Amino acid sequence: MTYRRSVSRKLARGLALVGLVGALLLLAAVVVFYSLTFADLTAQDALIHAARAMLKHVALPVIVLM
Repeated sequence: MTYRRSVSRKLARGLALVGLVGALLLLAAVVVFYSLTFADLTAQDALIHAARAMLKHVALPVIVLM
């Protein structure tokens, strides 16, 4: 007997994959756009700025997509 996956499980898996890939690409775009390196994030102000940028450009679009 062959095992058949449900349509909802396939859709959920696809949505999770798209969300993960999208979040990683947005994260990479923010890092490239702001030219951030780990050395740049040692200062407290820089870390706060980077966290706000990540929330604004990565987390918010992912939440909207979900």
